[in-house]
Amino acid sequence: MGEGETVTLHTGFTGLQRDVQIQWFYGPVDANIIIAQSQVLRGEIITDYNDRFRDRLQLDRQTGSLTIRNINITDSGVYKLQIISGEISEKRFSFTVYATVPAPDIRVSQSHSAGIGSSGPKCSVECSVENGRDATLSWYKGKEILNQTSSPDLNTILSLPLEIEDQDNNIYSCVAHNPVSHQTTRLSKKLCPQNRGMSHTKVVQSQVLRGQIITDYNETFGDRLQLDRQTGSLTIRNINITDSGVYKVQIINGEVSEKRFSYTVYDNP
Repeated sequence: MGEGETVTLHTGFTGLQRDVQIQWFYGPVDANIIIAQSQVLRGEIITDYNDRFRDRLQLDRQTGSLTIRNINITDSGVYKLQIISGEISEKRFSFTVYATVPAPDIRVSQSHSAGIGSSGPKCSVECSVENGRDATLSWYKGKEILNQTSSPDLNTILSLPLEIEDQDNNIYSCVAHNPVSHQTTRLSKKLCPQNRGMSHTKVVQSQVLRGQIITDYNETFGDRLQLDRQTGSLTIRNINITDSGVYKVQIINGEVSEKRFSYTVYDNP
């Protein structure tokens, strides 16, 4: 049940005798704190409620049932009823109150990271939400669930990464969920705009001039580049983190053929 609702703990009894004594106990794990007590003193019905619940309790003397209004997560726990009339009858109840989950937040964690040979640049995003009781965080592609996480540590933040290609036009959503509520945040393409950050620096050019093959390399890479004229493949030796990024090959032979690649170089730990 969710915060703010009203719950009634029904005892199943009807028409209790007027002179019975009714006691309700509560505790997060064990019901040992009196929260409501009703008895007949000198012919008068006296009902007392624990200040912890303020004016949110209502006891029904005919059935012994207890109603709790405007419940909150601190009301979760064990409740025990005692009806005393010559002998003691007991019943136990328990319930959990859940707060509404907040909307998850999506942020770019690393832009345009990809492996060698990738068809295009990629965007790494991370979805996060404040953890709560029985909360889960999930990534969806359309209606298909991709991955999910949860944690018993209520003091932690749930987070879930996702890597997509910039050219991916699927709809991605991050969903926070618990037994009483769910919140959805859709991945905005503005976080991963297409073609952002692509390289426009020419690093190598090879052509035939006057019957001679002329190949020029960008000085930024020093002597670390090697172009294969038979395949158009490019070899980069002794790579470093500044080499991370997007690479594009253009082969011009009457028409222009293009391919894009991207990769990320990481420091050794």
